[in-house]
Amino acid sequence: MASVPKSARSLIWFVLLGGAALWLALDQRLALCSDWRYAILRELERAEEPSPDVLFLGSSRTARGVIPSIFEEEIARADGEQVRALNIAIMGTPRHVALLQLQDWLEEHDPPEAIFVEMGTAGLMEWPHKTLTRFLGPVEALRMLARQPYDYTSQAEYGRKRGRPPIFDPGGLVRALGRNALHLQLTLNALGRGPEDVLRVGYNALRNLAAGRGLDLYWADEPRIDPEQTRTEVNAQGWHRLDRGNPSARAANDRFLEAERAHPTPIAERIAQVRAENFSDPGRFRATRLYAGRLANLCRERGIRLIFMELSAFAEPGLSPSHVAVHEARGEVFRPDPAELQRLENYLDPGHLSRPGAELYTRRLAQFFARR
Repeated sequence: MASVPKSARSLIWFVLLGGAALWLALDQRLALCSDWRYAILRELERAEEPSPDVLFLGSSRTARGVIPSIFEEEIARADGEQVRALNIAIMGTPRHVALLQLQDWLEEHDPPEAIFVEMGTAGLMEWPHKTLTRFLGPVEALRMLARQPYDYTSQAEYGRKRGRPPIFDPGGLVRALGRNALHLQLTLNALGRGPEDVLRVGYNALRNLAAGRGLDLYWADEPRIDPEQTRTEVNAQGWHRLDRGNPSARAANDRFLEAERAHPTPIAERIAQVRAENFSDPGRFRATRLYAGRLANLCRERGIRLIFMELSAFAEPGLSPSHVAVHEARGEVFRPDPAELQRLENYLDPGHLSRPGAELYTRRLAQFFARR
């Protein structure tokens, strides 16, 4: 029997070691360690506390705008029922990631009774977000390669190319080749992430040991993640404030508040504004429709009540009827009274609720949930 060539043996070992590294990375969720905000999520997903009854998924608007302890309090006041709620929303996360995040959660926890998924402007994203590949396993990456829901690599490319088709594109060939290349790159990034994650964590662990910090598998240094503190905060209120704030951001927010106080926008005018996107257009919003549909199917299979919650920014136009219809066809939809919520005191900055606004919004969510 002929011996296997050295080059073939090297390739086989490379594939085996790469596969082992990917398995380890996915099992330990090392991709979630690259940023302290995701490192917090890793601690939440690995926690051994009882599974929550209600789970909140979304972006920074949900992370800052939904307070589980208030939700639990309002449910107990409304019908005397005790529920445990948990907010695992993270910054900069499009709605497309909610499905992948829920799949990841269900690998370690029992299904919750219900999940609330943020519905809003990030559902308009027609490009993959950088957090997408953090949750992609091999099967999911290959499925995305087959479905090809995206047209643009980034928000910047979307801004440059949207509405400007290629000058020479016979039969849409140029755009088709671009989509194929984009999704092949995303798939390869996901499949090759394991070795990169392992090396990065190993390097960071050695660096921390050399600095006398002890063994720490997080490669994001600031702020430090304390698993015990995370568990304490989750048990206390089911909510971890994922942002610590910074002076430049606070200054920008102060300028926004001052400008709005000086020249307030009438509430009636804000409420009257509605976006015009058409979600029935087969060439647009494929990712939003794809992931919303799969999210609905997963919840149906696992017996989870699915509720999409609208979370708008201050003075932001309302969602288009077709956007709402896409979600109403797949689950329940909660839409707050804009006349009640769209008040300046309810907003910390143009995009996020203040503490009073978050309390108000969370109580309305709980009241909606209790009417089941």
